[in-house]
Amino acid sequence: MRRPPGLTDEHMPAIVKIKKCLYGMPQAAAYFHAHSDKLLRSFGCVPTAEDDCCYTLHYMGAFAIINKHVDDFGLMSKSQMLLDYIKSKLSGVYEITVDEDMHYYLGYNIMRDRPKRRLTLNQSGYINEFLDRYHFDLSGPFPSTPMDYIPDKHKNTSDFLSKKDIVDF
Repeated sequence: MRRPPGLTDEHMPAIVKIKKCLYGMPQAAAYFHAHSDKLLRSFGCVPTAEDDCCYTLHYMGAFAIINKHVDDFGLMSKSQMLLDYIKSKLSGVYEITVDEDMHYYLGYNIMRDRPKRRLTLNQSGYINEFLDRYHFDLSGPFPSTPMDYIPDKHKNTSDFLSKKDIVDF
């Protein structure tokens, strides 16, 4: 990288090599993935065959799933002890914030009904953000959608086609 304007240290060369990846650079996500992959594997996490950003961990008879997207981690386990263990490992390396009862992850709203043992996911927040961004107004009447007439497939085609409508190619 070229030395930033205004940095006039004569001992610094005009072009310098970056030793760490800077946040926001195109390759930052790839570097973070490689670094976090090495960290997760170091304490026993194994990526699934289907998705190399989804890990499982079996530890002291408990099971956890760790999902990773760029710099967001989603931790799931029945064992609070295992969740605390994973969080301690991650916080030893990264500055983390913890949402004890995850309500939102990667555009999904997560609602739990623990007594009924139900988990519901929806993307209403993402959809509303999309509607706002593109100025959609859903409060009024909707315009009709112009589309070609699609005949009922059970009716005879002669009911709506005349000989003049049929053209040989």
